[in-house]
Amino acid sequence: MKLTDLTPALARHKAGMLFAGALLCSSIAFAQSKQAVIDDMMKEEMEIMGPVKTKDVHAAQQKIVEVVRKLEEEGLINTGGGGEDYVL
Repeated sequence: MKLTDLTPALARHKAGMLFAGALLCSSIAFAQSKQAVIDDMMKEEMEIMGPVKTKDVHAAQQKIVEVVRKLEEEGLINTGGGGEDYVL
């Protein structure tokens, strides 16, 4: 095989890598901008609510835990607490 035969394949590979890199950068930028919007929404919500009693925070957290456990029992979500780790 000659070097000239490899050039088109390398060019395609390089273009593919550049495209993948551009997609990754775009995805990261999108995720960061989305997170910034979520952060702003949370801050606004906290400002509107004002100070909250600790017991109310704990009650809300407990309710969230109950809902998550129920969803996990129904098989609708998996929190990864089963002991085995899987990678897709």
